Amino acid sequence: MVKLLSRIVSALFYVGKSRVEKKILRIRFESRLYARAMRRRARKVGVGTICYGPVAVTPHCTIGDHTTWGKNVRIYGEGEVVVGNHSGMAEDTVVYTQNHDYDHDDNLPFGAKYVVKPVTIGDYVWIGMRCFILPGATIGEGAVIQAGSVVQGEIPPCAIAGGNPARVYGMRDVEHYNRLKVAAGGQPVVIRPKSAAGAVPAPAGASAPGDARAKYVAAFVETFAVTPAEAEGLSYGSVPAWDSAGQMTLVGRLEADFGVTFAPDDIYGLRSFAGGMAVLKEKYGFVF
Repeated sequence: MVKLLSRIVSALFYVGKSRVEKKILRIRFESRLYARAMRRRARKVGVGTICYGPVAVTPHCTIGDHTTWGKNVRIYGEGEVVVGNHSGMAEDTVVYTQNHDYDHDDNLPFGAKYVVKPVTIGDYVWIGMRCFILPGATIGEGAVIQAGSVVQGEIPPCAIAGGNPARVYGMRDVEHYNRLKVAAGGQPVVIRPKSAAGAVPAPAGASAPGDARAKYVAAFVETFAVTPAEAEGLSYGSVPAWDSAGQMTLVGRLEADFGVTFAPDDIYGLRSFAGGMAVLKEKYGFVF
């Protein structure tokens, strides 16, 4: 219906415009109609909303100003959803706020009972195509979510995350981000590094130098398909396998092998063999 109405308006009112001008005017006209449909359904939709196609929202959605929505973004469930100002979700992204209560219902594999959890998406968040945001997820201000990711738990502010489940494998240039934000009239974001007191303690017996070093070297060997000797000289970008995806794989493997959860600021140290070892030694107490 929206497309048909757009074509009718174009034929009646855009006479004499170039093909490019007509396309831009049609997109703007259609966006206003899609945004109006969102406002009828959501609890609140801020000003300056841009929609590039139909978007499914719920009465539990509170959406900030100047947000951008790709076509076929869908929000499901009875949980609260808060989307901050200037955030964007690319097409086919799905946000869930409830899941079947498979542990307490009376039917198998699941029944009609649900567990409801809110989802919060901060200001200036960029979510790529075909992402899944699961119940209870919190995405911090300025975060970037890689296309096709499955987000659960918490993504810190200004983090770059991706995968299934989404893991933090980098950080935005926070200084540059804050310059742009302040220029636009906002307040700079403050990134609070995880304190050493909050670090996960090393598992019992894992501090033996031989064991820790062997596990550490094995993580590089298995992730990047190199020899132990080659692993010790590696750094980000030194081999084709150590790209953004390889970084994410390495971080996940080290977290699993050493029983730790890296803070976002640790990621910078994990961009070389020696740097990652220093992070595990100085912050998490491992002996190599």
